[in-house]
Amino acid sequence: MCTPDEAVQHTMYANRYQQIKKLGQGSFGTAYLVHDTKSKHEKKVLKAIFIEDVSPNESLDAEHEASILARLRHPNIVRFYDSFMDANHFCIVTEYCEDGDLDQYLKSLRKQRSRLQMDQVIDLFIQLVSAINFLHSKKILHRDIKTSNIFLKRNHIKLGDFGISRLMMNTLDKASTFIGTPYYMSPETLRFDGYNMKSDIWSLGCVLYELSVCKRAFERSNILQTMEAILRESPPLLPERFPVKVQQLYLQMLSKEPEHRQTAAELLEEFSHIELKPTDKQKFSTQSSTSDAESKLSHPEFRRSFSNSPLINKHIRSSLQVPSSPIHSSSSMDSVDSFENNPAGLHHFRHILANKLMEFLFLDDVQETNDNFDPFSSTAKEIKTDHYRSKAQQLVGSENFTQCYNYLHDQREKQSKDPRCTDDILLSGLETLCSNSYACKLINELVLHECLNDINERTKNS
Repeated sequence: MCTPDEAVQHTMYANRYQQIKKLGQGSFGTAYLVHDTKSKHEKKVLKAIFIEDVSPNESLDAEHEASILARLRHPNIVRFYDSFMDANHFCIVTEYCEDGDLDQYLKSLRKQRSRLQMDQVIDLFIQLVSAINFLHSKKILHRDIKTSNIFLKRNHIKLGDFGISRLMMNTLDKASTFIGTPYYMSPETLRFDGYNMKSDIWSLGCVLYELSVCKRAFERSNILQTMEAILRESPPLLPERFPVKVQQLYLQMLSKEPEHRQTAAELLEEFSHIELKPTDKQKFSTQSSTSDAESKLSHPEFRRSFSNSPLINKHIRSSLQVPSSPIHSSSSMDSVDSFENNPAGLHHFRHILANKLMEFLFLDDVQETNDNFDPFSSTAKEIKTDHYRSKAQQLVGSENFTQCYNYLHDQREKQSKDPRCTDDILLSGLETLCSNSYACKLINELVLHECLNDINERTKNS
């Protein structure tokens, strides 16, 4: 008899992808590490997304979007390889980033009472902005920028999971507004004024703060207080070690009014002109209270991010006439490190990188696309709340629905006044009233929409 682990080895998707192990489970589905048997057993990630009652048209829309996403190429975007339907699951296959995600990395830094150096923060952030600028140039919105969707691979970062939110946009059950706690959601999305490119910029500002202090900008004890902080409170300042120019750009990104925020292209240009004194440290886990041996166990040993992409390194070395050096060698200096004692040269490097990065991308003829369904519009809000109510009543009956609905309203009202009433406590109580987890999710979404209406009304009247 096979053990569960042995049984996993025999799971095959589309007669091609052999499952190795489960990587994790999120709001959109389950992620597995798989072997691609048609690509020299290359390791990839397969995400199986459960979809209920999907119409043929919705399936075709998802497949069309997948074909567009599969043609995108950028060194800081997770590669999208394949997609297909498997029973009630929509499966997508993406690049495997073996060094984990940025959320895990920043949490481990915080646990060790460590932080990123300022120049490392800027380097990482420029990579992220470059990825967003590329997507926006194709009229593609990410809609779910957060540190857990930013992955680490071979000394540089890769933005991921924009494909999932985009592919699922027309599926009501999956176009959920409150997936997890909305730490990175912009004020206009919480007001249901619609989502646009400037909403992605707000999320970038939240990530910049988190890179700087290893803590979320608007994190509170529960979801209602988090949403109220986003709508009503000023953003926290970056540490004083950051230049005034960086502070100004950051605060502009987190302006409550979308029209006051920069575009991704403007941010890329501005950050390329920021002059910083490079540090003597070469890896991200700097200023740590732990020994190097302990750090190596917790963190990938990164060097300067940009120069570790062989593609970019080749062109930069040619442009700057930097002597060739081995890539990923622990005993050699990166091409960027040649500028350690020459701030002017480092500034020149940043400027060339920002201006030339797009020239070095593997670009296919990707058609510009427009999003037809905005899950953060007032129309979508009405459609979704009606759907949540009718679907939940269908699943658990009117009496049980009313009991759960009233319980959640009472608990959410307590939450707005008492920070000790956490989401975990509230949801555990809901589970005792209703055993159908899917119905619980729908009712919770419905009540959160109504609570958000109250917060928006208070914000307008204040």
